[in-house]
Amino acid sequence: MKNLIIIFIFKTILFTCSVLHAQSMLVLPYKEKPMPLYLNYENEVVFNIENRSSLDNLRFEAEGGEIYKGAKAGVFIIIPKDKEVVIRAYEGEKLIAESKHEVRTLPMPEFKLFLDDFEYNPKQTFLKEHLDTVQVKAEVALEIQEYFSKKLEFQVSEIEVFLLRNNHTIKEETFKGAVADLTEFLTPASSGDLLIIEVKTFTRINSK
Repeated sequence: MKNLIIIFIFKTILFTCSVLHAQSMLVLPYKEKPMPLYLNYENEVVFNIENRSSLDNLRFEAEGGEIYKGAKAGVFIIIPKDKEVVIRAYEGEKLIAESKHEVRTLPMPEFKLFLDDFEYNPKQTFLKEHLDTVQVKAEVALEIQEYFSKKLEFQVSEIEVFLLRNNHTIKEETFKGAVADLTEFLTPASSGDLLIIEVKTFTRINSK
């Protein structure tokens, strides 16, 4: 019987974890610092322009992103595509309001490792016979998800696996997707070897 020690880690850029409420008010022009928007995310906003009771006759443009009317009256959707978005409001051809907004990356998901459908427990060692298939899931914590009007869904697109013995790598392999079949990979594994699984890349499923 051969036991393996597993270390589950990931190598990615750490994203900012500040969040934007599902529906926020944009006041044009701003007296305070404009609120941030989130990159490639459908930010739902409501505009409020000083001395304007109605926005029906106004036209809005977004430099550095896309803007369009939402399903609900008075709600607009802004999808940033750059590090800054400039929103402009026009009455006919006359510019009547403008604001600049910082663009942030979305909060990073939490990665969970599953071994043959059982969630990984870092306090355990495993028989290599129990590691035929490993899967990594990317999930967003509920306390973060509730701040976003549209559900954030991610998937792991590439993982890398290393087999170490006495601090030396004896085998490594890259797997496309979130699931890796380790049956052949673990053939040379012996008791006490170290199995390291790294998340290399992940993507948002429902992004624009």
